[in-house]
Amino acid sequence: INMRPLMPSLREKKRYMRIEVISEKPVKATEAFEVIKTKFTSLIGSLSAAKANLRAIPERSGNELIIRVHRKFVDAVRAALSLSTEVDGQKIVFRAIKVSGSIAKV
Repeated sequence: INMRPLMPSLREKKRYMRIEVISEKPVKATEAFEVIKTKFTSLIGSLSAAKANLRAIPERSGNELIIRVHRKFVDAVRAALSLSTEVDGQKIVFRAIKVSGSIAKV
C-alpha cells in the first residue's frame, strides 16, 4: 500500500516552550517535567492532557527545559507552570521564556 504524507493543514500544530527552572538547588529536568505534567493533567483532565501531547525535549543546560505541546494548550501549560511550586519538597518557580512553532527558534 502506497501511503501519501499528510497535508500540512491536517498535521498536528505544535509549539515549543522554553521554560526556566528557578530553584535554590539544581533540579533534574525529568523531575521538573513530571511535576508540570501532573499539575497539567489535574488542571485540564486526562482526556485533554492526552490531546495536548505534552513532551519534554532533552536539553543540555541545567536550569532550562523545552516542552512540546499542541498549540491550543499553550495557555493551559502556562497555568500549570504557575501552579507548580514544589519538586521533592523544594520550593521552585517555573518561568516561560519563549514560545515558538520551531524548535530552532526557541
